[in-house]
Amino acid sequence: MSPWLDFASEGASHQTVSDDPVLSSEMLDDFKMAYLGDSDRKSSNVTPFYADFSGLPPTLVHVGSWERLRDDAITVTERMNAVGVKVELKIFDGMCHTWQLYAPMLEEGMASIEECATFIKAHQA
Repeated sequence: MSPWLDFASEGASHQTVSDDPVLSSEMLDDFKMAYLGDSDRKSSNVTPFYADFSGLPPTLVHVGSWERLRDDAITVTERMNAVGVKVELKIFDGMCHTWQLYAPMLEEGMASIEECATFIKAHQA
């Protein structure tokens, strides 16, 4: 759900989503500094964004259309798909980061949680 993997902030949504109600660019910068300090923002040692995805199990990614991390989800699913990982991406229109926290008051929140449960049950070993 809404993975944050683009610590270099190269995805377009990091620049174009200026009204993200949950994650401001300043907040993300503060988190990055606390987590990474001056480390390489593209190192696979600190983010799987630049790692080899080969061999990963089936994966489901949910992200909101109204969040700064939208392109992180799009890019990671494209990279996983490129190496043959079975991956599904669903972008929930109009949703912001962590909208699932508002379930059951928010229909989209419940839908995301229920889809995740269905996906997990379908892929149990």
